[in-house]
Amino acid sequence: MKLFCCLILPFFFFEGILPQWSTDPNTNTPICTASNDQFFPAIISDGSGGAIITWEDFRNGNNYDVYVQRINYAGVVLWSLDGVPIATVTRDQSMPVITEDGQGGAIIVWNDFRSGNYSDIYAQKINSNGAVQWAANGIPVCSAVNDQRNPTVVSDGSGGAIITWQDQRDGAFDIYAQRIDANGNSLWTSEGVVICNAANKQEYPQIASDASNGAIITWQDNRAGTSLNPDYDIYVQRINANGNVQWMINGLPVSSVNGQQVYPKIINNNNDEVIITWHDSRNGVDADIYAQRLNKDGTIFWSTNGVALCTATGSQSFPVLVSDGGGGAIVTWQDYRSGAYDIYAQRININGDILWTTDGVPISTEANAQMSPDIIDDGQGGAIITWRDYRNNSNQNIYAQLINSNGIVQWIQNGLVISTADPSQYTPSITSDGAGGAIIVWWDYRNGSTSDLFAQQVNHSGQLGVVTEVEKDAPSLPESFRLEQNYPNPFNPSTTIGWQSPVSSWHTIKLYDLMGREIETIVDGYYEAGSHSTLFIVNSSLPSGVYFYQLKVGNHLQTRKMILLK
Repeated sequence: MKLFCCLILPFFFFEGILPQWSTDPNTNTPICTASNDQFFPAIISDGSGGAIITWEDFRNGNNYDVYVQRINYAGVVLWSLDGVPIATVTRDQSMPVITEDGQGGAIIVWNDFRSGNYSDIYAQKINSNGAVQWAANGIPVCSAVNDQRNPTVVSDGSGGAIITWQDQRDGAFDIYAQRIDANGNSLWTSEGVVICNAANKQEYPQIASDASNGAIITWQDNRAGTSLNPDYDIYVQRINANGNVQWMINGLPVSSVNGQQVYPKIINNNNDEVIITWHDSRNGVDADIYAQRLNKDGTIFWSTNGVALCTATGSQSFPVLVSDGGGGAIVTWQDYRSGAYDIYAQRININGDILWTTDGVPISTEANAQMSPDIIDDGQGGAIITWRDYRNNSNQNIYAQLINSNGIVQWIQNGLVISTADPSQYTPSITSDGAGGAIIVWWDYRNGSTSDLFAQQVNHSGQLGVVTEVEKDAPSLPESFRLEQNYPNPFNPSTTIGWQSPVSSWHTIKLYDLMGREIETIVDGYYEAGSHSTLFIVNSSLPSGVYFYQLKVGNHLQTRKMILLK
């Protein structure tokens, strides 16, 4: 039985830790300025208001390697100067992706050519102190014949990860997956489990948790077409914690209408459900934006073949999305309705109703092109969106915008400047700063003809690098442990649990029934000393009754009673 909880992490500042984030969009904070090029950063939260960033790196001048760095909430780079090497073996290691390990570290996965002309899939785990945990230069996830590429990864909820990729071992690309435990052991069939090996090509898989230690995987699928006449649709499959596919062989169709449906993105929106978005040319040559919601039983909730989020003139493409906190999603995309690319966004609720302006709210419609949006929720039902922006003619810069739950932009019209260093910045990635703001990273040519990595924190008010004053505004720390009574109580389906701790340590809250049997872990992570809370959303299959929840910090235990009333 799997329950879902959303951790709300506080933002603390301690005497002696001075903010290092730049407040100047022409300066920003360097992540890596090693020789030659650093490209394609990927970013996740470190769970403590900072971020872990990985990228492909050409510093050795012969081939691409993979590096990683952690930066804390105050903008202090924590690990080795210019990053910790993850894979530096012969030939290229490229396009890394990253997920959290649940303990303040990360698992990184990449394309790897060490064995020859074909790509394999490798992975590495790094802990919160920057120490790699598995074999030097990574462990093989799949090294079958021919190409394996375009991996994506999600946490398995137990310190490991589930990885999916497109795989050419049988000729045309198929979709495979593998689960790796916290020690780097492959748990499923050697070289991966088949997710889909239908006719023709299946490509660009994306993955989300199913909230039960398994995953839901979506991809673009050419089974209805040919290599010369492609007809891509969107398909989806669930795989459980034991590596068994749960739905029909080769997946369920999400959208299989005429035209091309391509480049899906997926999120877990509400415990055991997912929302998928994609761009779709069913209405002609120009693409539109559609979305669909499913649960882990494979039930499709919205209109057959998806709900239209935007069908404006011109093409809308490459959507990305986040949960809106209420079972729906906020989706953003690049939009060509004006004859140059702009950024738009739309919110869809859990019932599939469009909540904002028809065809989307303009996020930036400045001169020239705005492209490649990325998005993170703001923790208040809205979202922060970032993109690369050509408003300054041939130079590309980084901008961002906050949109609230009602679809109203909150910062300066057409976006807040994040970086305008001369000459150009490319393809930002974004994560939460744990306090309603964001940390954004990109690759940047300000230092010459080769690219470096820079980052910037922006708070919920749209201020760059502004953090609470260290001494004057630092909160007082609790003097004792205290587990609060959940509220509301009785409850259904959600309740808030608060607690305080005088020490920074690993905090665990577990749920038990009246017989003392453990039902689920609600909280399991490292927390600073202070006050904390979590929203606990119960699984619909848990029966009404009396339950106990217990806080454990070191040797300290404290237990309270809660009542689920359905």
